[in-house]
Amino acid sequence: YMEVFDKALLTFANQMAIKLGYNRAIEPEYLKNTPDDQHWAVVFCMLHEHKAGKPTDPHVRCMLRPLVKQEAGGYKVDPAVSLMVDVVPEIFERAMIAERQPATPKA
Repeated sequence: YMEVFDKALLTFANQMAIKLGYNRAIEPEYLKNTPDDQHWAVVFCMLHEHKAGKPTDPHVRCMLRPLVKQEAGGYKVDPAVSLMVDVVPEIFERAMIAERQPATPKA
């Protein structure tokens, strides 16, 4: 599996990063101009505990790369574009859990 953000979740996480004053955020115009079905692969993440050089609540810093749909099917990571965004842990967990959740059988 690959850990990904869809456009809606990344837009929400980015808005929170801006509102919370984190150092890393994506230019909102970039997200506004991307297709609604765009997804970004998480290629690096780390726990981060500083904001503008001062200690703050722990959050997750992510490096993301857009996924590009291939003509033959499937996706590949676009190595030419890198985005960094700081997200609160709950948002990061939501993105990761969505990829790992198996369907729950009904009793």
